[in-house]
Amino acid sequence: MIKTIGKIIISLIVAAIALMFMTASLRFEFLIPLFILSIFIIIIFAPSSKKKFFKIEAKLPTSKIRSVAMGLVEIKGSAKVIKPIKPKMGLKKNTKQSRCIGYQYTIDTISRGENGPDYDRIHTETHINDFTLSDDTGSIHISASDLEFVDFPIHIKKTKGNKRYQQSILMENNKVMIIGEAARVNQQVVIRREASNNIFSIARMDMIKEEKKMQPLYSSLALHAVIALVLIAIVLLMNVSLDNQQLNISF
Repeated sequence: MIKTIGKIIISLIVAAIALMFMTASLRFEFLIPLFILSIFIIIIFAPSSKKKFFKIEAKLPTSKIRSVAMGLVEIKGSAKVIKPIKPKMGLKKNTKQSRCIGYQYTIDTISRGENGPDYDRIHTETHINDFTLSDDTGSIHISASDLEFVDFPIHIKKTKGNKRYQQSILMENNKVMIIGEAARVNQQVVIRREASNNIFSIARMDMIKEEKKMQPLYSSLALHAVIALVLIAIVLLMNVSLDNQQLNISF
């Protein structure tokens, strides 16, 4: 619903600008609120791997590993190590490296903003070794070379100079969900990137539960923000005058 409203508003903005050009009534003060509103809506509805994951997750039923069909699938279970990996930033104390399956390492530059520090992502690298995923019906091989992390919690965070370094990790026995393609390779069923939707993503089950709790709030905030900006744009576009105790409003 929110996405549909956003598309409608963008269409109305484009139509309004086109009408202004056609009637030669385009004014700079008209463009400012329309431009701000357009940028805000584009930011809200810009595509991302996280949005794609949860959009498909909401429509796709979860398959049991033993009865998984070939094609686009959603499966969940416990991750099991085949070959451990050494994370870039190491691991916290009491965390065994022999249980680490993969990690995502990021670098952000830090700059001063009006309301606090601003962070700009300048580097991301993800390394995940192949592993198996197990549920109560069986196990399946995950061909993880281009698997994407979705909303994994930060395991280690450090700041040095004007840069912030962060690392998320996938550990053995983490409860996770994977969306990708089930395919038969060399008489073995594996999960890999699904081409038509270009998706091969993994998320932790605890983070998925938290996201589902927050989604109604996000949707409500986005809707109210769009409505507020539309009303602000309308007010900025209005010409209000008082003539002989009569209020005149025009655009």
